[in-house]
Amino acid sequence: MNNMMMLRQARNGIRVQIDTVPDTITITRPTQVVDGFGGYMPGTGTTTLTVKVRISHRYGTVQELVASPNGLDTGFGLFLLTDHNTIPVEGDKFTARGRTFRVGPVNALIEFGGVIAYEAPLI
Repeated sequence: MNNMMMLRQARNGIRVQIDTVPDTITITRPTQVVDGFGGYMPGTGTTTLTVKVRISHRYGTVQELVASPNGLDTGFGLFLLTDHNTIPVEGDKFTARGRTFRVGPVNALIEFGGVIAYEAPLI
């Protein structure tokens, strides 16, 4: 199998994961304007984007124990998983499952010479 076929197969696997427990969300993102120095800065408005994603618990080791009013928080957070065509941006906001979330640092999952998905913690 060549890399392109394996990349396509990996992307299809991500789509299956998303379609297993999908959430359709509308992301609100601040607009970006040219800053005059070759970069961008936040504008005054917002844009919205409706996408299908997967929101799931990140499993593994407990990161930290934090005192909270109802006991100890185990540190298991929620993560956002999107396909390779949907690029979340740190700071994006959306409402799902009765809560408002903010997207944390975004990690591109790269395999077989290409991006297969994006994941980010939800804050």
